[in-house]
Amino acid sequence: MANQYLYGGTGSDTLTTGSGDDTVYAYGGDDTISTGGGNDIIYAGDGADTINAGNGDDGIEGGNGDDVISGGSGNDYIEGGAGNDSISGGTGVDTIYGGAGTDTIHGDSGFDYIEGGSGDDTIHGDEGNDQILGGIGSDSLYGDIGNDTIEGGSGDDYIDGGEENDTINGGDGFDIVMGGTGNDLIHGNGDDDEMHGGTGDDTLYGDAGFDIIYGGSGWDVIYGGGDDDEIYGDVGNDTVDGGEGSNVIFLGGDEDTLLFNYAHNATAYNSADGGTGIDTVRLEFKAVQWADSAIQADVAAFKAFLATPGAVAGETFTFSAIGLDATNFENVRIFVDGSEVVI
Repeated sequence: MANQYLYGGTGSDTLTTGSGDDTVYAYGGDDTISTGGGNDIIYAGDGADTINAGNGDDGIEGGNGDDVISGGSGNDYIEGGAGNDSISGGTGVDTIYGGAGTDTIHGDSGFDYIEGGSGDDTIHGDEGNDQILGGIGSDSLYGDIGNDTIEGGSGDDYIDGGEENDTINGGDGFDIVMGGTGNDLIHGNGDDDEMHGGTGDDTLYGDAGFDIIYGGSGWDVIYGGGDDDEIYGDVGNDTVDGGEGSNVIFLGGDEDTLLFNYAHNATAYNSADGGTGIDTVRLEFKAVQWADSAIQADVAAFKAFLATPGAVAGETFTFSAIGLDATNFENVRIFVDGSEVVI
């Protein structure tokens, strides 16, 4: 079938094309637009439009209004425009922009790029290795299946990476981030965030703000970052560095390591509980700090404490010189300017 140009009017039109590479201008009104096979271009215009693009690599512009858009199969480019839109990319590698408004977007299958725009959006990547950007607003973002990259943007977002190995950045705002299953890389970024690594060997950075971080099951690496954080290693052989600030740390079961860098904590006070398992405190100093006799006396006293039969389980040792309460630890290692020191 030949390529068609279809034009609607200002009313509510029904526009249907065939299998060619068609161009549709619907203009105003609440229109229903259906295209067949072919690489089609659709300008829906103002109004609450319903668009079914069909097969092919289509370009769709919803315009102003609360639109329902289905890209169908093919590698589609979709702009929802202003309004509260419902968008499904369909099969293929799609690029979707929700625009202004409270949008609901599904990438469906394929490696999709999805940007919510302004408004409190709900976005599902569905299947495929998707890239999702929430934009401005308090968004709910779900990677679902695939190795996804998700950024919350500004606003108080809820982010769930879903299955497989995801990279997540909460962005600005008070975010709740769930890594899901897989080996995830998670950054809380600014403000006070709640982060859950979930199942898998995750790496979590609280970054700025007063964060609450749960490693979940797996061998996790957790960095609290700036400010005062609360960190739970949970199940697995975890490595935890509270970072700057006065932190409260619970390592949980298994064989965990607490990293305590005195250069980051000289003016703070930290509390750490190794929990069950054979846990290690790794103390890191600069040479000028290690030259302090009070610090060396602290460390020597801790080694003597660990060597006392029955003194470890449930007992707290206070490092008075460096500002650390350590409970349920069995080993200590000391590093000065990156090299291990044995005393």
